[in-house]
Amino acid sequence: MLAYIKGKILAKTDSYVIIENNGLGYKVSVPLPLLLNANKQEEMECFLYHHIREDNQQLFGFSDLDSLRWFEQLISVNGIGPKIGMAILSRYNFKELQEIIEQENVNAIKSISGVGQKTALRLMIELKNKIPHDSGENSYTNELVEALKNLGFDTKNINQNLQDMPELATLQEQIKWFLKNNQNR
Repeated sequence: MLAYIKGKILAKTDSYVIIENNGLGYKVSVPLPLLLNANKQEEMECFLYHHIREDNQQLFGFSDLDSLRWFEQLISVNGIGPKIGMAILSRYNFKELQEIIEQENVNAIKSISGVGQKTALRLMIELKNKIPHDSGENSYTNELVEALKNLGFDTKNINQNLQDMPELATLQEQIKWFLKNNQNR
């Protein structure tokens, strides 16, 4: 499974770049903001999502891990595949997408080609509790806060202790960290 690439841009189209690394060219689909900043012959690095189907393999590239995580959250929703996920991230930045989901702005998501009413509603429902609390320093989710509340911790205690939480990949790792480092036992 490919997860990261760094190399020189050999070619650029309206939806992907070809990145040369050790003599091989990799076709990597990237969101529009990243594509607009990409120039031929310049070095580019991407965190990759390697999409494998029975008849096709595709690489989707992102400038940072947060972008990759947003993409993975989007495509976890039934009816949202990698192409639609990429279209959403090409149209909206994180802050806009977070506001759209929090405000349940179905029309904004429906404006993406290939997304209908049912899929837009499903996206709102499934991602409402998974969006980052604060896309800056704290990357913990509403899902983590709810899990900790269910364990009997109050919101003030949770927010105080999560300020110092390092970047952890899974909800389980985040809960373990909180339980180990909770200052108000």
